[in-house]
Amino acid sequence: MVFLLFNPPATGDERVTFPATQAAFSVTNLNNITISHITHATGEKPQSKVWFHDQKWWAVLPDSAGTHIWRLDGVSWSSILQISPDPDTRADCKADGDVVHILLVRDGISTLQLVSVEYLPASRSYRPWSERPAGAVNIHLEQAVGTATIDIDSRGKMWLAYDASTTINVRYSPSPYSDWSNLPVILDAGVRARDICVVTAFANKIGVLWSDQITRQFGFRYHEDGANPDSWSDEENPPNPFGDAGGGFADDHLNLATASDGSIYAAVKTGFNTPGFPVIVLLVRRPSGEWSSYRVDDDGTRPIVLLDEAEEALSVVYTRKDRLNPIVYKQSPAYGIAFGSQMALFSDFYNNVTSTKQNYIGEVVFFACDENSTAASVIATAPPLPSFANDGSGRALEFDGSDDHLSGNNLALNITGQITLEAWISPASASNRYILRKGRPGATSGYEIGLNSSSKVYARLYQAGSGTAYTVTSVTNYPT
Repeated sequence: MVFLLFNPPATGDERVTFPATQAAFSVTNLNNITISHITHATGEKPQSKVWFHDQKWWAVLPDSAGTHIWRLDGVSWSSILQISPDPDTRADCKADGDVVHILLVRDGISTLQLVSVEYLPASRSYRPWSERPAGAVNIHLEQAVGTATIDIDSRGKMWLAYDASTTINVRYSPSPYSDWSNLPVILDAGVRARDICVVTAFANKIGVLWSDQITRQFGFRYHEDGANPDSWSDEENPPNPFGDAGGGFADDHLNLATASDGSIYAAVKTGFNTPGFPVIVLLVRRPSGEWSSYRVDDDGTRPIVLLDEAEEALSVVYTRKDRLNPIVYKQSPAYGIAFGSQMALFSDFYNNVTSTKQNYIGEVVFFACDENSTAASVIATAPPLPSFANDGSGRALEFDGSDDHLSGNNLALNITGQITLEAWISPASASNRYILRKGRPGATSGYEIGLNSSSKVYARLYQAGSGTAYTVTSVTNYPT
């Protein structure tokens, strides 16, 4: 049950204005790692080389002696385990509790390698995974690939997505991931040799997003966990609201973040190559299956996307222009997408920014590389957002009625029984205004209280299962 109390405003008000977008990261430069001779060791676009575990940040990068797991100690990186003698690898890392699975891809070689390690809390290090004593697994593909990524579904099956010359393919393996399917499941045929894909686990499904520069659009298909491995949904195509120009909507740059509610966020680069058309775009798939597309920037390359789920904040990070340039980012709420201004993450000239598959809380590590075999890194910390207090008397805020709002995260706002919402307001005019809102239309257990332009107060509950919003409106008018 929801109770609404309407009261006169507190006295002794203090005027405070809150911006509509998240404040900039506080960026701390970390010590560099001298990597191998390949200048794209922090690539490739859909891959992730960083994870967080036991209050430490970790990464997989190669140097001249091989490929290593690195641990962040203060502002310095320590090599704690060599996982391959090969200095020419690009890793995709999937953290799964105390175990990390690391897919190693090498240029021009059709055999991928899967390395799995388990955490040793006493020494804060890793060792080979005891569930697979044979160690690294060679995965033989039909030909060399541009890039490849992995994820694990809710049944514990691992999925590998990769591009062949003209097809988008997946393979799979049950735990402990030593026996892989002999033939690929082909999700799309007739793409260009440069097109790529990325796999993600979401809402008891496995999804694959890819670029298709022949049809000039992006494609997506999903597989229900536990179903026949050959059973996949029909192709979905995120909308292109921007028109057509140049090479079209799709280019071979994409990266994903996935929310716990099943929302998928994809940072992509377009192929428009025409003034006035966006270059960096965010694609969003909601749990309903509905896609939408949002302009991020009219320049840039190699974007990635990160989600701070606790604060419902997105960061799209990318190289400001083609080739070596500063690494920049823009931020948006995860719901009600609206990107703020461009801000700097790496001020020097780098490319191929990478980070983590995990949704972060408060702080996150980024790597990028230059042309001198240097992997630079930073730790970016988001400033804390205002929190809720039990006693708000004498602390009223004045909003301008345009885009000011106060955001916070508090478990007490979740409905687990009766809940009381109390708002002390002094509206200046009769208009449509949210007073307090949790969730959004289409969400389960979301709710809001607000004002409408007929001078009524309303309380509304959202219930996705029935597709209905339940609204109670006041009989009396609110004063202005």
